[in-house]
Amino acid sequence: MKKKLFSVVIQKDKKGYVATCLDIQGCYSQGSTYKQVLANIKDVIKLCLSDKKVNRVLLEREVAQSKLEAKRGIGKIYTSVDALMRE
Repeated sequence: MKKKLFSVVIQKDKKGYVATCLDIQGCYSQGSTYKQVLANIKDVIKLCLSDKKVNRVLLEREVAQSKLEAKRGIGKIYTSVDALMRE
């Protein structure tokens, strides 16, 4: 299976933790512990990826990014990656 990397920001607040996936609009979760919020955001990412519309937007973005990188002659660079997902 091909692995996908998603940029996730996890922040601590008064009630626990909040996680936001930067790559998928509206993809966020919360949990009382870091471990719980990480598990929750992975589940939400999987749920979002099951939506064909989200998959199409991600594919279009990936193709556009690849074309830009090919034009610049650089490889992909990933930053702030906290979640590994399997397709």
